[in-house]
Amino acid sequence: MQYRSLCFVFLAFFQIQVYAVLGPLGHNKNGTFMGLTIPQFKQDFFLGIPYAKPLTGEYRSRYPRSLTSKFPGVKDATKIGYTCSGKDNATLYSLNEDCLNLNIIRPSDYHTTKRFPVLVQLYGGAGQTGSTNSNGNNMTFLVQRSQEMNQRQNVISGDVVFNSNSRQDARVMSAAGMAVYKYQFATPSWTSKEVAPEAYLGAGHVTNQRFSFNLPNNFTLPWCGSGEARARLKEMASSMTVAFVATLDPNEHGRKDFTYWPAYNESRNGINFVFKDSGSWVEEVTFREEAIDWLIETQAGRGQ
Repeated sequence: MQYRSLCFVFLAFFQIQVYAVLGPLGHNKNGTFMGLTIPQFKQDFFLGIPYAKPLTGEYRSRYPRSLTSKFPGVKDATKIGYTCSGKDNATLYSLNEDCLNLNIIRPSDYHTTKRFPVLVQLYGGAGQTGSTNSNGNNMTFLVQRSQEMNQRQNVISGDVVFNSNSRQDARVMSAAGMAVYKYQFATPSWTSKEVAPEAYLGAGHVTNQRFSFNLPNNFTLPWCGSGEARARLKEMASSMTVAFVATLDPNEHGRKDFTYWPAYNESRNGINFVFKDSGSWVEEVTFREEAIDWLIETQAGRGQ
């Protein structure tokens, strides 16, 4: 979920012209791309468009960096880009660390340079798999239908959807007798002015795990404080992570000065451990409770 706003800005200012000989050309601040036309769908496809610099070398597992340079000529955008590594991706897609790319699809009969409605879709995969190459990622019919109706269509998305999956997993696994400990990092709100813009991206899985395992180069995060407070948070997260890996209990670290982390099912609503540099705490899981419960029940009723 951490590239969403970047993708939207990139797409919203993408203007396209059609050339009979070369095929459809698309222009953005970085250069010009040539796509392909699919007559059956009456659509132009622009595939494998990069939206950030590759996370390779010293930038591996860090936050993405914006594209700041232009390229000459016309780039080929007729092939789907590489897929990031994931649990099931290796058997499904072509993997490469240079995988921060997206697809842009638009009606073939659009022959002006005016801006038009944009739908940004993030592929699913429960954080384990997924790619721009996944089936079912062409959702342009939603935009087409809304234009025909001359009104917007509502789409359920955002933090409710993302939190519903983890909450359902925690409930199911706890009920099955598994050791479940749920947590989050207390990150700034989107409107906060106290931190650098990259902090708004929140705590991605890879970045918070790298922080928790106290990996080399003094890796830190823009919202995790500084000085002694940051060092203590890092030590606690690292100790709890290692303890859980070794014993399935994050409290088996031998430190009496760390906040106790209850198992998820020690409360009717579930327990969440919140990491914060100024002091961590435990709370019941009631965030967006009604909406998330509705989504879980609806998915279960549909066999999803």
